[in-house]
Amino acid sequence: MSWHTAILMVYGDCGTDAEACFENLRIPGTATSSYVSFDEASSPNLDGRAYASVDSWNVIIDPTMFFDLVEDPSEKPQSVWPNNLESRFELNRYDVIGILLDGASGTYGFTRHERGVRVRCWLIQGETLILDEGTPARMESEIFQAVGDPEQALLRILFQSSVDLERVRNTRFQIIAIR
Repeated sequence: MSWHTAILMVYGDCGTDAEACFENLRIPGTATSSYVSFDEASSPNLDGRAYASVDSWNVIIDPTMFFDLVEDPSEKPQSVWPNNLESRFELNRYDVIGILLDGASGTYGFTRHERGVRVRCWLIQGETLILDEGTPARMESEIFQAVGDPEQALLRILFQSSVDLERVRNTRFQIIAIR
């Protein structure tokens, strides 16, 4: 299966609910009364974004990969995330782990922020390494060596660095309509 989505995991107090979290991150969206499974939330067919809170992690899934937040699409990427989104991590001193998966184009990205500071940023498209900043954690290197496939490696890194995948899979995600 090829993925086409972005997953952000924001640790701690990012807001009391989906709308507050999205407001703090300045991500457009309106919470709906609809809920979906993790598999539905991470599907490219999701209409909107999805949010859940799992063990103090705010999980945000976006099949459009936050492209609506990009200010100048012609500009060379400085990160996996649009500048205006990443600046909210820094301003609010959030711990954030995020992955971008687009199997169709072979584009994969990973970032880790500690107290708002980006300590790791990796972005590849096909065989071309676009960004590689910060020192890979030992776990990251071990997983890439063991798994090889970037999609599966990044998913494993994400969930081993935050909350267990099974806990996330057993959580209902609130659909957030994009304004």
